[in-house]
Amino acid sequence: HWPQFISTNVDFARNTVREALDREASKGLHATRDLHSYMITRRETIGVRPCLVLMRSARRLYIPDSVLENDAVMGMENTALDMVYIANDIYSFKKEQGDNGALNNIITVILKDLDTSHLDLQGAISYAGDLFKAALDDFHACRGRIPSFGTEMDKFLSAYGDGLIVWAIGNIEWSVVNNRYKVFCNDSDRRSNVLRLDNQRNLHIRSVICFILLIVLIFLLL
Repeated sequence: HWPQFISTNVDFARNTVREALDREASKGLHATRDLHSYMITRRETIGVRPCLVLMRSARRLYIPDSVLENDAVMGMENTALDMVYIANDIYSFKKEQGDNGALNNIITVILKDLDTSHLDLQGAISYAGDLFKAALDDFHACRGRIPSFGTEMDKFLSAYGDGLIVWAIGNIEWSVVNNRYKVFCNDSDRRSNVLRLDNQRNLHIRSVICFILLIVLIFLLL
């Protein structure tokens, strides 16, 4: 696992530099962003791919690069990462907007992409929720397409898929309960799924948050 851990960290560092350059270039009020490019880069800068190597090591899942590079296996991993960063961007938007204007957040990118710039803030959050659902559907599709690599490797890949689900669930649970993002101001807002950005804008995130929490429940019952 050590060579995989090193290589994923090198890729993480390189993409973090790229992300910083993109963020600086998009500071202008009228600057545009490309959602597709952002999603590809964000998948690498969320910092989870090196952690997945540690997860495979902890679970004693010895999956070589030749198997990880299979299209279906890679798709399963990539869509799991998509679920992680999309949920992270939704939950962290309130905090990031107060810190730096949420320059590197999928909500802001949706608002600045030429194809989706017609959306208002509520529409952008709902659009991000749709992207999460699409990633979830793609995850299951990719997992179902994984070919057989032999009895032992098939067990490793099945356990790896379960571990990816745990990551997606854990990220959501952590985002809701930790004090870093403070998604809801009070219990009343939490029950009604209202996200307060400031005194003027109250966003209803029921369609996004409730959908994600429903997914968590489904996964826990699997």
